[in-house]
Amino acid sequence: MRAFISNSNNERIKVDQDAALCIGRKTLLGINTQKCSKEHLEISIVDDKLFVERVGGNPSFLQPAGTTQHIVLDKNVKVEIHHGDKLYVLANEGELDVIIESSNKRNSPDAASSDPPPSASKRVRRILDEEDEDHDNAHNQHTLPDTQQPPPIDDLPVCQWGTKCFRKNPAHFAEYSHPWRKDVPKPSNSNSNSQVQVANTGGHSSSGTPQPTAASSPTRSQPTAAAAAAAAAPVTPLVNTVPRQRLPNPPRAPSPPVRTPRVASVSAASPVKKSTSSSAPKPTVPSTAASSSASPHVQEYTNQRDDDVDDENQQSASDQVLRLAFPSLSTLEYGINLEKAAPVAAMEIEKFLSTYGGGELVLVDSDASVAAAYDQAVAKNPRFRTLVGDISSLKSGHDCVASHVAMQVNWAYKPTFAASIAISSKVPALLSHSVRETLPTTINTGQAYSVPLANHVPLCAQEGVSKVLIVCPPNMNLEKPDPIEDEVEALRVLGETYRNLFGVFAQVGGIKSRVEEEARKSVQMEVDSPPLKVLPQSPPVPAVGGSSSSGGGAWSDALLKYAKNPEKYPNEIVYYDDDISVMRDGYPKAKYHFLVMPRVPMDGLASLKPSHIPLLHEMEAKGKEIADSIKVEDPKAADFKMGFHAIPSMKQLHLHVISQDFVSDKLKHRKHWVSFNSSFFKSVEEVVELLEAKGRVHYNKAEYEDIIKNGAFRCPTCGKVSPDLPKLKTHLKTHR
Repeated sequence: MRAFISNSNNERIKVDQDAALCIGRKTLLGINTQKCSKEHLEISIVDDKLFVERVGGNPSFLQPAGTTQHIVLDKNVKVEIHHGDKLYVLANEGELDVIIESSNKRNSPDAASSDPPPSASKRVRRILDEEDEDHDNAHNQHTLPDTQQPPPIDDLPVCQWGTKCFRKNPAHFAEYSHPWRKDVPKPSNSNSNSQVQVANTGGHSSSGTPQPTAASSPTRSQPTAAAAAAAAAPVTPLVNTVPRQRLPNPPRAPSPPVRTPRVASVSAASPVKKSTSSSAPKPTVPSTAASSSASPHVQEYTNQRDDDVDDENQQSASDQVLRLAFPSLSTLEYGINLEKAAPVAAMEIEKFLSTYGGGELVLVDSDASVAAAYDQAVAKNPRFRTLVGDISSLKSGHDCVASHVAMQVNWAYKPTFAASIAISSKVPALLSHSVRETLPTTINTGQAYSVPLANHVPLCAQEGVSKVLIVCPPNMNLEKPDPIEDEVEALRVLGETYRNLFGVFAQVGGIKSRVEEEARKSVQMEVDSPPLKVLPQSPPVPAVGGSSSSGGGAWSDALLKYAKNPEKYPNEIVYYDDDISVMRDGYPKAKYHFLVMPRVPMDGLASLKPSHIPLLHEMEAKGKEIADSIKVEDPKAADFKMGFHAIPSMKQLHLHVISQDFVSDKLKHRKHWVSFNSSFFKSVEEVVELLEAKGRVHYNKAEYEDIIKNGAFRCPTCGKVSPDLPKLKTHLKTHR
């Protein structure tokens, strides 16, 4: 055997029979980057076979002759290589050709021991016109020797995807049978890829650099039909200034209709990464999902793949429920107390479930006590559940298919958590060099990013996961990097982390927010009669203007008179000017409860326009001023919260300013509590964001009526859920 390694300048180095050839920095390649070791690859001859072994730290790649896939070379593992194969020392540079002058030429067993012909990658890519297409069609129909003919289609294994298979590459049809399809091409004309246990999902990026795929075995089978045909085609050597390009693909088999392209969501400051292939770039479109609480750090890395990759990931979004499986963040290795972390997570979980009309959440932990803590903390909802088990084996172990899985990493993207290591073991090269180049150098605490999976990786093929959401949670473990010593701050960041994680899930999954639904009618809320003067902890003044039981009509318009003519009601009004009127709530749900209203008639949130944003800020400022004055007069007063009811019971627009003690004998029913302690209570900031994004504020009546009827009695201070209102009131006293 005579073996050579050639670089892009056609400079050769012979591989000796008795000594390994070391290739690395400043050796043959002209690579000076520190990413390449001085001895990065070793080429050796063993038993008349040629092998390559990566000894350097950074990934190297192998492209088998006649294929477009790129196999990641594992460190310290010898892989047999053949004539016409290509080696990439690094992902972006160091392209080498393998030349063998012996019977080990996989694609030319009868070749003479002479100077090897240029490899297939050195042929100039042909620009197809009608004549070229005819030439290539005839060229690719040459009959192979009997020893290289593909097996009859009846002897092929049935495709594992079944009737859901949407592959379009002829090589796939040559390897697997599809008896239910009538448009499958004959195997003899297919560009069959006979690689054993290696998924054909690699390709080139738009710059010509390889995109990695994982190899499960270094052994390979006989050459493909396309490789044998390519070896016989006339070639033209490339000039050094001409980039290497592949030959045109053979005629493609009939394919199913083109479906909607993958959505890639990125932050405003980040460019959109577009999927590319060997033929034409696949377009990306921005996500249309509306999310008032979406993470500012949302980014999706879109894999750059070849045309032979199927679209099962894209299909899964419509065929199965969008479901996010996530672990208990920060509660084990990062040292945050579970009893305090669970209520924080529960708040964000319930906020997501009420904000978005689709998507399910599944908390997974191997410890039953951890799962039980979250199950108890989160109010019952059919779109949330907990599971005890391995998060990386949900489908195989629990018959639960999660389209998205969250993986905790540290600041350097290292999966140091037990559950994260289990996930990464089923996703080879998830955060490889090529993927890391699309992400920030380090990930900040609280950030989350989405990384789509190729269809061949075990986590996708076996468990049905289409995307992994990497997230960096807060740390309180002093033995870990960047610990947060203040527990209150750590819990605040933990809540932000969950919020960002769920925001990424909603955005990349295209889950629509409920705010897009229109609400035209009101739901009767906590105000059961027209508001009248009620001083803190004093009995209410008898109702004026009719009974609260009258239903609609006069009572729903009762606020308007206080807004238009505040000077007539000095006992109820605490402040008014030309634009705003502030009154005490007639049926207060706390020690201090005020309503801030515009002087002009406005029927509620549905009547707001972007031009009203300055008015909303003015109302908010006046509410804060009232709250601050109360705190001066009563230093022991509880903190205040301001917001609007999503579906108000009174027509005149009014902003609630309410103390968080909730000491009032008027707080009698579940709806009274939930209306101020759930997503039903909308902040001024959220309303302004909706006006800026949508130009209107509309909420769905049925959805929010369900929230009012089924909301939990959750403490706003610690997150504990009480079974009923009396026990909740007893619990609230412990925080005073």
